Amino acid sequence: MTQALSDPPYVFHSDLVDRLAPVPAGEIVSELLHHDDHVKVTLLGCASGEQLAEQIASRSFILQVLAGEVRLVLAGDTVVAGSGSWMRMAPGQHEPITAVGEAILLLTLLKD
Repeated sequence: MTQALSDPPYVFHSDLVDRLAPVPAGEIVSELLHHDDHVKVTLLGCASGEQLAEQIASRSFILQVLAGEVRLVLAGDTVVAGSGSWMRMAPGQHEPITAVGEAILLLTLLKD
């Protein structure tokens, strides 16, 4: 007996940086890219000075900076992470992440 696939065999998105830009001042915009039993992947566009806190509070996550910069605290050290930066953090082990200018981020929430 052949079992039907409930999900397609792959997910592909192109031009992620251009999907949300430009980000309106004072806003965080988002687009859900993928959600399954293991991960939830969201594209985020953050205006200058906006903070991510509630979006990432309860789970381990991976954050990739696709464009722009964010300021965050890693183990007590303040870091400015620019395009191409990647980080993984455990739940509750972070302070708010602040956009330094407009930033486009890829947030992957892990289901531990």
